[in-house]
Amino acid sequence: MQFAVKDTLTEEEIQSGLGAVIKDGLTTQTVVTLTGGVSLVAFALKLGASNTIIGLLAAVPPLAQLMQIPAIYLIEKYLVRYPP
Repeated sequence: MQFAVKDTLTEEEIQSGLGAVIKDGLTTQTVVTLTGGVSLVAFALKLGASNTIIGLLAAVPPLAQLMQIPAIYLIEKYLVRYPP
């Protein structure tokens, strides 16, 4: 599915978009809380992970966030947004 670019949005579309952003943020924070940080490290230690693996697990989230920079550039360049 591809969303067309619009010059203006109706008030209903704006409110719908804001609601979707809030739901996305809450869901993302829940997933990060449940799968990251102490829980992930404890699970890895329980499985017998080495210090190197623990370090890699800690390094992946910040590196993944860096991928947002080229994504923003591509969205602005092509003006095409796909649903997640």
